[in-house]
Amino acid sequence: MSKESREKNNEKVVEEIRKVLSGKQESPEKAFTYAKSQKVGSLDWKNPEEVKDYLENLFVEYSFQCLNEKSAEGCHRLANFLENIRGEYTEATKLYKKNCDEFKYGRSCLVYAKNKSLGRGCTKDLQEACTYSFLSCDECKLTEGCLNAGICLSEGVGGSVINVKEGARYLDTACEDKNPYACLKLFKIYLEGSGNVEKNMPKAFEYTKKACDSNDILGCLNASLMLRKGDGIKKDLDLAEQYRKKADDIRNDIESYRQHSSIVFGEQYKHQQK
Repeated sequence: MSKESREKNNEKVVEEIRKVLSGKQESPEKAFTYAKSQKVGSLDWKNPEEVKDYLENLFVEYSFQCLNEKSAEGCHRLANFLENIRGEYTEATKLYKKNCDEFKYGRSCLVYAKNKSLGRGCTKDLQEACTYSFLSCDECKLTEGCLNAGICLSEGVGGSVINVKEGARYLDTACEDKNPYACLKLFKIYLEGSGNVEKNMPKAFEYTKKACDSNDILGCLNASLMLRKGDGIKKDLDLAEQYRKKADDIRNDIESYRQHSSIVFGEQYKHQQK
């Protein structure tokens, strides 16, 4: 395994450990299995001292990558560690910002934007959150950053000057990257017409169709309804039925997942009692 692959695996393991330690992991056994599958050694997750030593080693490794090697990815891992393992939100948020400003590291820009929108480890500032969302999209083309940038412009979030047409451009980037929420935002814009974007039913249909293609149930239902009514597009009852059936399939998959992932109260804490 390459150094880069190992480091990416370590970052995933940090998240799994965080879930276990916070009691949010639905199945601790899954976390243990994951650790073994990623070949993180003979770490005994049930042994607090071993977990503590492992985390301390990760902290040293990430700190070295960030402070000595000046690695943007290392700095992002360090900020992620500070935020999710140590709960040092203020220091983590400062590091995300620094990593974004100095290295234009998109993931750090995105997380900083999220934290500013929530006031997590910093003062809430929606305008600054929008500014860093633009960075995460423009510099690195991160889908979620493009989605957020599109919302900022189309809805005037944080005092942004509303420009629905420009916002739609950002949303389209996210939609083309298979983000169904962005596709549905565009569906609504073209369905009703908004700001400097005129109503366009064929475009509205194309975007709700793309949402459906990304397995979004609302996208499929919207497409089915438009085809059934011939609402701004050619009426097609057979195709409408196909989209309705796909919506039913997605709903069934969701219900099946919920049934198989249900947890008995207290089950997630069994490992702590052994």
